[in-house]
Amino acid sequence: MLKRDKKAEFLEIGIVSMKYQFTTEKKFSKSSLSKSKYMKLLELQSSDPVKVMAEEDTSKNWWMFQDEFFVEDEDLNADDVKAFALKGTRKKK
Repeated sequence: MLKRDKKAEFLEIGIVSMKYQFTTEKKFSKSSLSKSKYMKLLELQSSDPVKVMAEEDTSKNWWMFQDEFFVEDEDLNADDVKAFALKGTRKKK
């Protein structure tokens, strides 16, 4: 099932070197992104979904697309996530 995750976000971490770490509720990504990689992610996700975290023990994946976060447990690809997100956008209009 694919659904929006309204609790997901990127946190700024670090004092000397700013990094960005994905989090949702009490879960954190294992790695963080440099500012340049984070800026690239923001650019990419504006047109295509980008997987931002995978949790192996629960098979959940988090995606970012057009400044929203989605979570799924069906091993979907970016095209599937995009279709769902855009379908939801059309319903809102």
